[in-house]
Amino acid sequence: MKSRRGTTTFLAVILLLSIASSALPKVSAVSGNEAVSLSNMTEVNGTVVFTNLDPTDKYSWYISFKNATGSYAGGESGLIFTPSTTTVTRWAEWSPMKAAGTYYANVSLSTYGAMGSGTLLDTFNYSWVSNGSGPNLSQDYYEPNNSDTVAYAINANQSMNHSTNIHNWSEDDWFEYQMVKDMTVWINITFLHVNGDLQLNTYRVASNGNKVSTGYTHSENDHERIMFNTTTNATYLIWVFSSAGANNYTLTVEAEPQGPPPTISGDQFEPNEDDGNATWSTLTWNPSGLNIHNSSDEDWFAVNLTSGIVYHFNVTFVDSQGDIDTALWNAAGVKIKQGSSSTSDEKFSWNCTATAAYYFQVDGWNGATNGYGIFIEEEGGIRLTGTLASSLTNISEGLLTSTQLLSGQEYTLHSSFSLKNGSSHINFSTDSEVWTTDGTFTEDAYTVDTEDKGGWFCLRGWLYDSTDSPMTLMDSDESCLRHMIVDITATGTNSAIIGGSNLSASVYSLDWSLIDSSGATHESGTLTPSVSSNSFSETIQWSNPTDRGEHCINIALKDSSGDFLEGDVECIQPHLPEITSLSLTDSSVDFSLTNLTSGTAYLHESQIYWQANETVAKESNNLSYFAQSSSASRSWNFDGPPQSGNYCARVMLYTQQGEIIDNLSDICRMIINDGDDDGVADENDDCPNTPTGEPVDPNGCASSQTDSDGDGWSDSNDEWPNDPSQWVDSDGDGHGDNSSGTNGDAFPDDSSEWSDSDGDGCGDNSDAFPEDSNECIDSDGDGVGDNTDIFPNTVSQWADADGDGCGDNPDGISGDQFPEDATQCIDADGDGHGDNLSGNNPDELPENPTQWMDIDGDGYGDNLNGSDADRYPIDPTQWFDRDGDGYGDNLDGTNPDSCPDTPPMSVVDGNGCSADERDSDGDGVNDNADLCPSTPSGETPNIYGCGASQLDNDGDGIPNVSDDCALTALGARVDEYGCSAAQGAVFPNDGADNGSTNSSDDGGDDTDSGNQVSDSSSSGGEGFWSGVILTFSIVIVLLALGGAVAVVTLRGKGDVADFEDDEFEGHETIGQAIHSEESANEQRWQDSNGVNWCRMEDGTYRWDGNQWIRQ
Repeated sequence: MKSRRGTTTFLAVILLLSIASSALPKVSAVSGNEAVSLSNMTEVNGTVVFTNLDPTDKYSWYISFKNATGSYAGGESGLIFTPSTTTVTRWAEWSPMKAAGTYYANVSLSTYGAMGSGTLLDTFNYSWVSNGSGPNLSQDYYEPNNSDTVAYAINANQSMNHSTNIHNWSEDDWFEYQMVKDMTVWINITFLHVNGDLQLNTYRVASNGNKVSTGYTHSENDHERIMFNTTTNATYLIWVFSSAGANNYTLTVEAEPQGPPPTISGDQFEPNEDDGNATWSTLTWNPSGLNIHNSSDEDWFAVNLTSGIVYHFNVTFVDSQGDIDTALWNAAGVKIKQGSSSTSDEKFSWNCTATAAYYFQVDGWNGATNGYGIFIEEEGGIRLTGTLASSLTNISEGLLTSTQLLSGQEYTLHSSFSLKNGSSHINFSTDSEVWTTDGTFTEDAYTVDTEDKGGWFCLRGWLYDSTDSPMTLMDSDESCLRHMIVDITATGTNSAIIGGSNLSASVYSLDWSLIDSSGATHESGTLTPSVSSNSFSETIQWSNPTDRGEHCINIALKDSSGDFLEGDVECIQPHLPEITSLSLTDSSVDFSLTNLTSGTAYLHESQIYWQANETVAKESNNLSYFAQSSSASRSWNFDGPPQSGNYCARVMLYTQQGEIIDNLSDICRMIINDGDDDGVADENDDCPNTPTGEPVDPNGCASSQTDSDGDGWSDSNDEWPNDPSQWVDSDGDGHGDNSSGTNGDAFPDDSSEWSDSDGDGCGDNSDAFPEDSNECIDSDGDGVGDNTDIFPNTVSQWADADGDGCGDNPDGISGDQFPEDATQCIDADGDGHGDNLSGNNPDELPENPTQWMDIDGDGYGDNLNGSDADRYPIDPTQWFDRDGDGYGDNLDGTNPDSCPDTPPMSVVDGNGCSADERDSDGDGVNDNADLCPSTPSGETPNIYGCGASQLDNDGDGIPNVSDDCALTALGARVDEYGCSAAQGAVFPNDGADNGSTNSSDDGGDDTDSGNQVSDSSSSGGEGFWSGVILTFSIVIVLLALGGAVAVVTLRGKGDVADFEDDEFEGHETIGQAIHSEESANEQRWQDSNGVNWCRMEDGTYRWDGNQWIRQ
């Protein structure tokens, strides 16, 4: 994964510098005083200085460059052998960095050791900023796709329609595709590594949105490839990014259903499980069809590598069938490189630091098996190739042929013609040839005189690269041919044929010997065959071996001078007669024989012996048997052994002459001598003649043979054979009929009874009181005998002290709650007062546990602390007073409460009502809400408590019922009949116009003695402000009472307000009608719409639906 997203302002400033450098702290040397430093850095070179060197020592140094993400970006290395001075300067060069950015150099100095095995002495770290040498590219078609949130959607198994690139070193490309489960997917990118290294990661998007890795590959090759198997339907992501510069690339996504893993067995190079058995390889090395065939298999390959040459190692396989890992080791067992990705190939490259043999390891990760192919090649330089093949036609001539040689190069061929002598060779001739080849070379082997010698002759060759020093072995081969002059073939277990060939005419000596498995000579002999026509044939015989081990016949052919020419060996496994099975019964030994020679007589002997000390108890002596076939079954029958015990069988088989051939023993078992077959050995049987089939005691005696208790009854007839006081049990209850005997039966004919402890004639089993002679039965099972139980059939009662018929157990049936009071028995409510009203201390309320007395007999108890308590215990007409005001809640009783829910602490009148609850005029509207508290009786009030006689719709002070002119204009002067001058009224005392409401006498009072209202609506004066006050008062009143809200519009001059008629439709009559006697300071008028107005002395107004009234 890259980590280059954290670019800071500081880094941006550094990037403006051309090549700015800063030395990092130096690490102290591990050992010695040697030191290393790096200076004069440029894009392509720098100076490395080594100090405090030992002139007699050897050193190696290495520079590694990494970019800001930690990816490898290049390097340089070298050796210093026996420096002439203690300070050495080296000029190091490298390829320019492809991408701009910060880079880090690490310089290390070590003692020289093969394959990097030297000791680290010192390190030096350096950082610098490079402008980079790689070009930026134009963005491709799929941009912007620089994060997983904007990944470009593609399909598997379809070609990309446009070219793709990483257009600068910091760019990322993300792609997404959908894939079902159980598929094998291959993701591959190809590019030119030299233009900029690209990396590849793949992921599966989990259900929670997290990215789960399915593989990654960060090699330094021209392609990156990942293969994995899908396990679920999901979205998958591909991430392509650069570790060094911009680059073009090609992306392919392939998928196909998974297949089963192949069944494999060891490949052609097995066994090559470790470096000691490694398969030698030559470059270029690319065998296929190899495999890791089981979980413990490893494959090792040895290869000679040359210092200074870069080598590429690659193993390809199908990762879904098992992941394979690789590693490169040196001869010292130090791991140099490793390949352990999760893709379908493992690859790495290595610049060889020392010419030597190396070992390439291939194994299955976590025990995986799989097939694979190898490709190992070198990069650059001249590397010779060549193969060698040996072909031996006969023991006189052969060919060594070299092929695949590189023309114009020098090779060396070593050859040898030899005779195998065990693991070594006896050389007859050797040769060495050096030549510059034109592509092939063939060397004729020298003709050799073998002098009648026999054995394996070999032509061997070794092909070397002469350009290496020391020379590098490229290939070797050998071919061998047996030159046989003597041979032996066994014809049975006691004979063989010896044949000679390829011999010169002469007399020879032939020694033979039969050697058994212990190395001892069974028989031997010497023959002197004479050869006239280059061959001979001889037959030898020996006596049959008497042991079953392997026997070998050795022969040695010598010439007339006694010199050894050739030998041969033939081994045989003698098949002797054998005892194959053995069994032992109480009276026989049975066994089987095999490998017999038909028509041959044998002897066999059988024995039985004590297992403890192997003392022979019985034996058959030698019995003769004449074999009629190769197998037989035999038996030896015997009488029982002298006494019972553990015995073993043994059988011996002999020749007729008494030589033992085989024996078999240690088949053991228990054998018992038991004459009456009762299972008790005779030596332990007190009754040796027990009738057949009768069970016996440990002494071998049946019950019919003993009277163990001596009571005159045999054990077989005695029901208590070991009790002399009992013998019969007539009723079968387990108690003997002898009542005076052990466990005697007092009721010998009653199987349910056998004892009577209290002597009352009732058996203890049925006697409810077996130790009380006065009681026997307890019918109700209450523990009190029927003779004493007053209630013998009631389990919960047994006594009645007061004789009232109720049992004294208060918890029982009909339990007496008053066991000492004969007048009371039951207390249903448990209050301590009996339910019998005629008894003592009776309960007048028997179902109420909190009440028992009711003096006034009204059904409510006198206990004030009980439930339903009587608040008036001596008044049968009252009992409850829920508001506690002293007036009973029963309206039909004495002193009833007309207001039963009067608030606490209220002062009430004679009806139990507080001031807030009274209704003085009895119209159903309480005084506190009654605008007309004196409504005449019989009138139906409105919701405000006002009757018809109290209403004055036109507000002229004359009630409607007395008003002859009900629609008098507001403010008009009226007479006693409610009529104004405009309505025909006559006011004889007025000299002015009777129709004017605003007239006044000259110089006189402008108030009428009757109902005249003075005009106070002069322009800009009191009338204007009165109108304003009136308007706000009306609004406030209407809002407070929840009545209708009228829209008020102020007028100029004399009109205070204007109400539309329809704004009062449907409004209920509210408020108290204005009486003339309550209107001393009222002002009245009528507006231009004919609406009557009046202003009360408190400045408020109220409309009741017909007229305006005071609040």
